[in-house]
Amino acid sequence: MWILELRLKKHSKVRQINSLPSLALAIAVLIASSFAWAEGASSSALPCSEGSQKARGPAPNGRQAEWCEVEGIRQGPYREVHDQGAVAIEANYNDGKLEGPFKEYYATGKLKRSGAFHLDQLEGEWIRNFENGFLQDKSVWREGRQQRFWDEHYESDGTWKRTLLYRDGAR
Repeated sequence: MWILELRLKKHSKVRQINSLPSLALAIAVLIASSFAWAEGASSSALPCSEGSQKARGPAPNGRQAEWCEVEGIRQGPYREVHDQGAVAIEANYNDGKLEGPFKEYYATGKLKRSGAFHLDQLEGEWIRNFENGFLQDKSVWREGRQQRFWDEHYESDGTWKRTLLYRDGAR
């Protein structure tokens, strides 16, 4: 009997493997998942437009990121992944500024927050969810300033907590 121990940061997993074919399969899966990011095998290929190229590196928060760029300026899709490989953020850049839909996900794959950017500023309706799926809050933004209601809910059951009124960025 072999014991395969995988250590990823603070987490560890121990599996008992009773046959050589099972051991070979476990090693193959481990190697494939280890090199998936380096080889560009994320959940789906990042579609860069003609004239742009794919780039990879660490995001400011330490996650791995990939994006399209033209002459060193972000242009097109942007994606960050959690340590486990699940998509963490999906966004889009235009001339180096966040532009268009933005989605952030928990490591479980559930939607954490969504909204849009215009010229690198929050724009329109933004929604945040608790990891259990209940709505955490909603807000409306214009030119990076909060405009309308902000509704907060309890995490445990989703019941209404309070509403704060914002007008032109001020409460």
